[in-house]
Amino acid sequence: MRVCGVDDAGRGPVIGPLVIAGITIEEKKIEELRSLGVKDSKMLIASTRTRLSKEIPSVVDDCHVIELEAQELDRIVNRAPKFQRLNLLEAKVMAQVIEKLKPDVAYVDSSDIRTDRFKNNILDCLTFTPRIVSEHKADINYAVVSAASIVAKVRRDSRIDELKREYGEIGSGYAHDPATARFLRDYYSEHGDFPPIVRRSWKTLRNIVEAPIVATCPVPTARIVGVSFMALDSIEGSLKERGVRLTRQRQILLELIDKTGEHLDAESLYQMAKERDPKLNRVTVYRTLKMLKAGGLVDELDLSDELLAADPHAPRYVYLKGRLRKFPFGPLTPVGMLRVLAEPLIGSKSPRDESVGEF
Repeated sequence: MRVCGVDDAGRGPVIGPLVIAGITIEEKKIEELRSLGVKDSKMLIASTRTRLSKEIPSVVDDCHVIELEAQELDRIVNRAPKFQRLNLLEAKVMAQVIEKLKPDVAYVDSSDIRTDRFKNNILDCLTFTPRIVSEHKADINYAVVSAASIVAKVRRDSRIDELKREYGEIGSGYAHDPATARFLRDYYSEHGDFPPIVRRSWKTLRNIVEAPIVATCPVPTARIVGVSFMALDSIEGSLKERGVRLTRQRQILLELIDKTGEHLDAESLYQMAKERDPKLNRVTVYRTLKMLKAGGLVDELDLSDELLAADPHAPRYVYLKGRLRKFPFGPLTPVGMLRVLAEPLIGSKSPRDESVGEF
């Protein structure tokens, strides 16, 4: 009798693919599979998972893996019923794996709180009728599912490593990982958008976009920033030594400053950079200048104190939940924040929308 085990890896992360893996094996060989030491992948260290992922194919009869990228997940999840989004998707993909492997019995790790419903959702997608055993913790209780969980986990980890080589440190891809959260915030701040490796339907991204303060910047008329840089190659070398990633937009800003001359105000730099990259926004300019100043790579001439002395009510602006509000109350104190929440909106554009003139 041909027995199949199916499990997933990467159901919850905000970054990277969801991987569904299945293996088939003759029932009489399951003990041989156990002798390898297969367990739920979460109970094994990375090196053991990697070793087992290479040994499992020599014991099982067949293996099939399906990857769902972030954009595909968003497309399907956004169309599904509210409370069955990922569950329906996983049932459908597990059915595809089972259809490919053609077992007599399939053990699946149910992602639905109602295991029978999950089983029926799988059966509805099959062209034949194997016996489906749908249980919670099947990856712990059945060696065939443990093996599938290892294959799925190792495949996802390898994909995350590929993404790290392309995007830099992205962490594990889980929202609770500080490295992942930092990557998402920094990328959104620089680009005004998220990369295609991110699941946009996840609430994590909405929390970043709708953060109480996305960025704070004085208006250009109240602040003139003159910058004096060292040689461009020296700046790039210094940034790399500090582990700062030179994104394409940061590179544009550095090249413009180097080409333009000794002094340049932030608004002029922004206007010039926007001609090179229309997606570049003012937040990126101000954050880059702030980063350079913190590293001692830029001198700043700040005239805002003189202007505020002449006009104590000179306005400043703050982004709240993606909308621009006037903030004439001085420092960003808790009391000031409460007062600004009561002020009327002066615009409805986010920092990435360049039609907002007052920034």
